[in-house]
Amino acid sequence: MPKIDDVYWLIRAIGDRDYSNARRQIVAMIANEKSNGRDKAVAQLEQALKSWGDNNAKLVELPQNIKSMLYQPECQKDLPQMFLVDEVLAAVNDFMNERDFAENLREAGLLTRNRILLAGPPGNGKTTLAGVIGKELNLPVHILKLSGVVDSYLGSTSKNINAIFEYAYGNRCVLFLDELDAIGKARSGAVSGTGKEYSLTLNTMLTCLDRLPASAVLIGATNMPKLLDPALIRRFELKLWLDNPKAEAIEQYITDYMEKHTVYFDRSHNLIGQPWSKVEEWCIEKHRNVILGRDGGCTTNWIGGYE
Repeated sequence: MPKIDDVYWLIRAIGDRDYSNARRQIVAMIANEKSNGRDKAVAQLEQALKSWGDNNAKLVELPQNIKSMLYQPECQKDLPQMFLVDEVLAAVNDFMNERDFAENLREAGLLTRNRILLAGPPGNGKTTLAGVIGKELNLPVHILKLSGVVDSYLGSTSKNINAIFEYAYGNRCVLFLDELDAIGKARSGAVSGTGKEYSLTLNTMLTCLDRLPASAVLIGATNMPKLLDPALIRRFELKLWLDNPKAEAIEQYITDYMEKHTVYFDRSHNLIGQPWSKVEEWCIEKHRNVILGRDGGCTTNWIGGYE
């Protein structure tokens, strides 16, 4: 008969709605029974597996009003093209490589990490990194701006959050929750009105995170991590800070840009303290000036005096 460990991991996989893993567990059990000459058990397990059909990961459909909250980005970058400091890049690689050792981790009684919190000043690639992770893992990425959910659906926010997580439970994907601080702020103890709504929504979020199956990846993003409830922060196994680039990183990026595009321009700039998106815009504008034969200065700020 199948070993108790095999039965345990089969039940665990089904509980996590990770049906592809459950199928692998059953196939392994069949192989084990065959190797021990237990033909009756083999026949029973094979008959049971046939009842599953070709695809047991029954997709969860979202109501139309909730579908409008999600969108899928078009990722045009690979991980080596991201502007990440070495330790962050290494952490992301480790996170993705864990999937290759999922069976080993399970056998050791460990779970594969599937929750990342991204924080840092705006414009440093949080959304882009989520898209890259989805691309590297070959999973679709669904982005949800939580501020829009709260502003537009106050009163039913918890219900909608729960429905979105149910979708993630039943569909292998990367769910990217942008502006996490919109619903993840530290609880104030309010017992009525908007404060109670926020507290209920946060509790729903915490419960949903606890139930997230290994087949899904959850990435949260915030520019203001100090506002987040400590219980929410604890739910994320990997916390990454995406900061503005330092001076040497900016200089290296400008050098790499000119070499890649076979172009030369004056590299005098005022980009210290600016995010990566501004550095990228600055190089593109300098490049454009070269192509158009313009000698003027380059700015990514407002023109005309707006402060």
